[in-house]
Amino acid sequence: MTKRSSIERQVTRSFVGLTLLLTSVYLGFVLLIAYVTEDEIIDRLLNSEINYLQDSYRASGRWPTPRLDYFALYHGVEEAPQPVRRQLLKNPQSQEIFTPDDSHYHARYLQLSDEHEALLVAEVSPLLAVTNFSSGLFQLLGGLTAATLALSLWLAYRIARKTSRPIMQLSDEVKEVRNSQKSLTLSAAGQDDEIGYLADTIQNSFQQLSDAIDRESNFTRDVSHELRTPLTVIKNSLLLLENRQSEAQDIEQLRNAAEHMQSTVSILLALARQESVPMQRLRLRPIVEETILSLDRALSETGFAIELAIPDDYELMANPQLISLLTGNLIENALRYANEPRMDIALRDDCLVFSNPTNAPPINNPLKANSKQPDSPGLGQGLFLVERIAARLNWQAASHWDSHRFDLILRISP
Repeated sequence: MTKRSSIERQVTRSFVGLTLLLTSVYLGFVLLIAYVTEDEIIDRLLNSEINYLQDSYRASGRWPTPRLDYFALYHGVEEAPQPVRRQLLKNPQSQEIFTPDDSHYHARYLQLSDEHEALLVAEVSPLLAVTNFSSGLFQLLGGLTAATLALSLWLAYRIARKTSRPIMQLSDEVKEVRNSQKSLTLSAAGQDDEIGYLADTIQNSFQQLSDAIDRESNFTRDVSHELRTPLTVIKNSLLLLENRQSEAQDIEQLRNAAEHMQSTVSILLALARQESVPMQRLRLRPIVEETILSLDRALSETGFAIELAIPDDYELMANPQLISLLTGNLIENALRYANEPRMDIALRDDCLVFSNPTNAPPINNPLKANSKQPDSPGLGQGLFLVERIAARLNWQAASHWDSHRFDLILRISP
């Protein structure tokens, strides 16, 4: 309802504002033309009278009497009415004289020679039709403006309803589907206009989103089921191995692997389902060391060396399983792709930096999904998982890659 009212108000305000603007401009032009026309008529009367007086003077040698009652001919400025005389003495070029009362004068000099000069003065207040009828004119224009405004308000309301109805219908249909979880079918879909295009796009997007959610939901359920079953088998096998007096070291290693696998699955499922991950105050170095020890066999077989430079007393708020999973992924990634069997893990100004030598050419963004070298046998998912884990920890992940070294930089949140 708020959106509908907002759209209607915006259209109404725009339409009424445009109407007021056009009406004001038109009113201004009407008044300007009226006053200009009034002045033009008076000037033409003055010029006609001046021509008549000058022609008569040339023919008879004396100034005749003006033909119209509101014209008067004076032989000098001193003979003119006081308002005219005062204005002309102050400014001889004045042709229009305004007075405090209702009288209004126009003055023109008539001069055929230095000895024969006259002043034609016209008291034109009776000719000021626009001025004399301005109150009535303004009332007429005001009434027309009010009528136009009322009409524009009615039209704006009708136009606002008509133009906003398709958008509101789309909004109501989408809202109904969102609340009921039904499949989205928009009535405007298929129309050969912008609304139809928008409806088709929204409908297709909703369908694609629904399909993607269904696929992800099915995948999460399937993975949850399929991974928990082998975990149960591993634990049951451990019980049998213990009864058969197997090597204690093998049993412990198998138990650790199963527990690590179970922890990893729980974290991955939490990430997939957007579940909350518990955070706690912990020391960073022991978790990284424990992760390195869990990969001891793979590291020993390849002669891979890890240089660890993290203070023993460095603490932070985090989830230990997420840190272990993140560290393990980066170490395993270096085991596969590092140019030399070496990795440096260091804490620098609240940034956890994983560095390993490489000769591989850089790629645009190794933290994106499916981002990998052309000749890489992997899926390009490992560093993308690292970026997602970092985001869940509220860390910022960045990478720096040149011709000799690859650095994965994790800025730890305070």
